[in-house]
Amino acid sequence: MKGFYIQPSNTDRTPSTGSYQIRAIHANGTDISSTLIAGGNSNNVKFAFPLYAGRDGWDLNTNDTSQEQVMNGDHATRVNNAIDVFANADEIDVNMLAIPGLGSGNNGQQINRAIDLCDERGDCFFVADLAKESSAASATVDDAIDTTISECTDQADGFDSSYAATFWPWIRVKDANTNDLVWVPSSVAAYSVIAYNDRVAHPWFAAAGFKRGLLDFAVEARLKLTKDHRDDLYEANVNPIATIKDQILIFGNKTLQAKRTALQGLDVRRGMIDLKKLVASVAQFVLFDKNTIRSRDELVGRVTPIL
Repeated sequence: MKGFYIQPSNTDRTPSTGSYQIRAIHANGTDISSTLIAGGNSNNVKFAFPLYAGRDGWDLNTNDTSQEQVMNGDHATRVNNAIDVFANADEIDVNMLAIPGLGSGNNGQQINRAIDLCDERGDCFFVADLAKESSAASATVDDAIDTTISECTDQADGFDSSYAATFWPWIRVKDANTNDLVWVPSSVAAYSVIAYNDRVAHPWFAAAGFKRGLLDFAVEARLKLTKDHRDDLYEANVNPIATIKDQILIFGNKTLQAKRTALQGLDVRRGMIDLKKLVASVAQFVLFDKNTIRSRDELVGRVTPIL
């Protein structure tokens, strides 16, 4: 199945609620919403936020490696629209933005748009996937997978934000639906480790290393990095995905911020994001109160237990 998406046409708005219908589109293009979401059973929908517009992505059921990856025309517009959906922080509360497989080489405008959105919101971050630039009409899957270290560091140099991070190389995993081994972007590994880190620790802990950074589900990394490889990547603010004694793990904890401050630490930025959300959630209760000792004491009383 290609996935779920929100039908953006006003003609498909549900009259009683005014909300958009959630549709499920099979790989053959057939609308199977009535079967999958029978009786309005939203439990069948496994996304916190259904995909909005976007593009079809790669068909893993074909051996064709020339499928289009370049963002142009309607594809670019759809991805931009999908990113813009998250612009209003008052309406949509998220702490991560994910667009796995959107490579930086030919899609820099969309990557920058996602990073700028996180910068402007100030309460979420984005993991960018790196890829070589291609002058061809389209880039292939193999082009993205086999991006070299120098191409990765060159691409990473073009970004500068503590609200974004990047990892490399791609990893190979088993598809639970087909039992096939497939290559997935490094951001998939990053988000998996980050989710695990937040489950067993906190956002201000480093989602890296042998304790919280292991990729147990990964079969192999595209390249077994040497120490020199890891050093070159880390110097360029690219977090290495290392293979050490047959264990695959995240071996870095940096954002894409160029300036050497504490916010180069991904754990620091994510801790600040978590703190900002928690403080904002209680500060709203004294937002329009008079600036008096009593209101200040009330704010301190609400914030102190969080800190």
